[in-house]
Amino acid sequence: MVWLAGLCALSTAAAAAQEAGARAVILDTVGFWRLHHTLAPPVVETDQGLQTILAVGQKWLQEKTPEPPTDWRKPDFDDTGWLHGPARIAVGSPLVSRLCLRGKFIVTNPKRVRGLKLTVGYYGGAILYVNGTEIARGHLKPGEEGRLGLAETYPEEAYFFGRDGTWEYLTGGKAYEMDRMRTRWLKNVAVPTRLLRRGVNVVAIEIVRPAEHKCVRFEEKRHKRRTPFDLRWCPCTIRHAQLTAAGPGGVVQNAVRPPGVQLWNSNLLANDFALDFGDTAEKLRPVEIVGVRGGSFSGEVVLGSEKAIHGLRTTMGVLRGPGAIPASAVRIRCAVPWGDESGAAGRYPTEPGLLGALAESPPKEIPVRQTTRHWASAKLPLSPKPVFGAVVPLWVTVDVPAYARPGEYKGTLTIRMKGEKPLNVPVRLFVEDWTLPQPQDYRTWVELIQSPDTLVEEYGLKRWSGEHFRMIAKTMEYLNRIGSRILYIPVICHTNIGNEESMVRWIPKADGTYTWDFSIMDRYLDLAEVHMGKPKVVCFWVWETFLFPTADDPKTFEQYRPDRRPARVTDGPEAYIARGPKVTVLDPATGKTENRQLPYLLESKSKTIWSPLFEELRRRMKARGLEGAMMLGTASDVVLRKDHFAFFNEVAPGLPWVNHSHFDVTNVYKAGGAKLGYYTSVMNVWFPGYPEDGRRYGWKREELHAHLRSRWGRDYFPLTTWRHVAEVNITGEQRGIGRLGADFWKAVKDKRGSRVGRVFKKYPESGWRSNDLCSSLLAPGADGPVATVRYEMTREGVQECEARIFIERALTDAKLKVKLGDDLARRCQDALDERIRFMIRGMSNLNLDGYIPGWSTNATICWWNSLTINGHRWFIASGWEGRTRKLYRLAGEVERALKRSQGG
Repeated sequence: MVWLAGLCALSTAAAAAQEAGARAVILDTVGFWRLHHTLAPPVVETDQGLQTILAVGQKWLQEKTPEPPTDWRKPDFDDTGWLHGPARIAVGSPLVSRLCLRGKFIVTNPKRVRGLKLTVGYYGGAILYVNGTEIARGHLKPGEEGRLGLAETYPEEAYFFGRDGTWEYLTGGKAYEMDRMRTRWLKNVAVPTRLLRRGVNVVAIEIVRPAEHKCVRFEEKRHKRRTPFDLRWCPCTIRHAQLTAAGPGGVVQNAVRPPGVQLWNSNLLANDFALDFGDTAEKLRPVEIVGVRGGSFSGEVVLGSEKAIHGLRTTMGVLRGPGAIPASAVRIRCAVPWGDESGAAGRYPTEPGLLGALAESPPKEIPVRQTTRHWASAKLPLSPKPVFGAVVPLWVTVDVPAYARPGEYKGTLTIRMKGEKPLNVPVRLFVEDWTLPQPQDYRTWVELIQSPDTLVEEYGLKRWSGEHFRMIAKTMEYLNRIGSRILYIPVICHTNIGNEESMVRWIPKADGTYTWDFSIMDRYLDLAEVHMGKPKVVCFWVWETFLFPTADDPKTFEQYRPDRRPARVTDGPEAYIARGPKVTVLDPATGKTENRQLPYLLESKSKTIWSPLFEELRRRMKARGLEGAMMLGTASDVVLRKDHFAFFNEVAPGLPWVNHSHFDVTNVYKAGGAKLGYYTSVMNVWFPGYPEDGRRYGWKREELHAHLRSRWGRDYFPLTTWRHVAEVNITGEQRGIGRLGADFWKAVKDKRGSRVGRVFKKYPESGWRSNDLCSSLLAPGADGPVATVRYEMTREGVQECEARIFIERALTDAKLKVKLGDDLARRCQDALDERIRFMIRGMSNLNLDGYIPGWSTNATICWWNSLTINGHRWFIASGWEGRTRKLYRLAGEVERALKRSQGG
């Protein structure tokens, strides 16, 4: 931690803040702690004794994770790798067997500290320590067996199951009633002054779980895919922690934001919030970044103040090591308010304010952001009110040059602000000896969809103007960096990607046919080849769900349903019954456009309209070298009727289709005489299990099938999921990830200026229900789209996929594996298997629930179906940075071994 006010000034400010007669709050629940979780299968009391509860078929929920080092209670223990945040950031899973917390505070003069007392509320049992010495315990047996055993079991009244067979969970007054019943207390425990020392002191809290009461067993509901226990709460967690003194003398407050400017470190996987502040008892460490040649890699440091920050400027010097990496290869971006993270509100006293978008240049002012209570905010009446401040995470992103030599590089980030002295932050870059392929050569499939209409809506642009195309180009640059290689060309209007107009302009002829103006499409494709790279798929959007109904059968059906039940998919499809889609018609004489409907697809004259269009499209795409990238689209759960398939087979023979649906619909296309060129699905996908049960290599698959993450709340998913969303697919049976939005944020606003929807909501006739495109990895910046933190984590995860694929190519090719030698091959496989184990647990919700089928809590499926906050919080402190560095180092070793075998 860096702070510009002295410790005495902090102590004085704390004293001024105290009301007459009030106690000084030194540490508090809403302050920042370090946490370590030990996970292990729960145990339950039975008439026959204790029984271990094992998750059905989920090995990652059956294993115990490591305990903390034995000296974790000591004040000098290095806890920088532990989870950092307010105390209620703790994992809320019944698998938590032991929770260890460390809260630090500075004593300037032990003799002046008076009446130091510690109060802790918890579930389970607790032991309290100060500087390594136990001062109290509660609800645990005395002696060493208490530490390693179980806390006192809760009575049956502490359990709540809701109505039988429902998903009912605790809400409202009942939730508070149960919380009061479950919370146990150690109140006003006196801290002996003799335990204090000058400098950093540590309060350590050890919480131990109890055995579950036998009432959690529901044997009569036993199912082969269910765990026969209903464990709906975590009986091993922290509810309240507060250290107070009789007065502020001799001790520094560390419960709320201090005065002055602060710098503090942050983990890339832990989102930053406007309510965050630095721990006054922690020193600032260098920003550490690990990377390889040809990739982009980030680290961060957070700047904060209780006052607005003006005139922020950052400069980065040359990174020097085995060579020199120029400052031009380093980008400094500022994280600004955007987005939300599910579960974050519950650990802060007011709405925390996610800082989730990365501005390419500093705002003129970083204001103090005052937030109000969120419905889910922590209700802590004993805690001090938050001190609001100005907070800006600074992201240091290095584009590692292809010529960079391996080794450690050092540099300095200099931060300047109006009215403050410059601050210097050391930066360390570790370059491993391997080179990433160019993004357009990535084997990992990534689909981010660009939205011209979102940019029009957000920035009030004239459609297809020079400024509009400039904004589109900015999005395409982000597509290039992540390796996205698909474009959609709407030939019709009002599709599910929210396009008001068709990109191809239709020009009527006197005989009822058309010619076309392709100038917008051509410019769009030109722009893509410059800023995104040559696309692998160009999908011409010619069909939509509203074309499914007919006059004889006006209902819309989902074709994969064997009973053909109607699908409540669209509003207003009746306007298309026995009529064709809307297209944008151009009057060449005036330049004016309007949307008109074409004739019904099955009318005889439709073939004379559509066949020449595809002939011209083929000619143009062939001239670009993109004829092989042409595909038709786009269907979802509602797939074309057979007569529509027959129509397009005739007017666009041989062109494959793009489909995004819940289930695999390849058989539907085969039945229609068509083929799929690229498809995504929610179901009929496979993800990795534990390696000993068999390994999968989805990246080897020739069929272009990707996973569709079909959830409205996916923008709220934690960063662990985004970092691994590609890897969990390529180590399953999919080529990668599909149908994610790039600049598809909520741009539609109500009269109050609140964001209420994405552009496709303007056209309900093309609704895809839960398959609607409800994600955006970019955000609106001052001058166009900018990256979100989600985007950067996804992109870095894709880079890790490429290193993994490089290694697995050698391991799965018998001739290449021999060249590696036994030792290197073993170390590579062990490292890859280790990644799978940690990834699965980190993407799991770590919950067991007897009411819900096992597949719903299974990490290999459920990571996209629930928000998996528990696994994410555990994963942040699991040493993921070291595993990333090991992966890149091994890729380099494999490359050198293969070159040696070739005599290179």
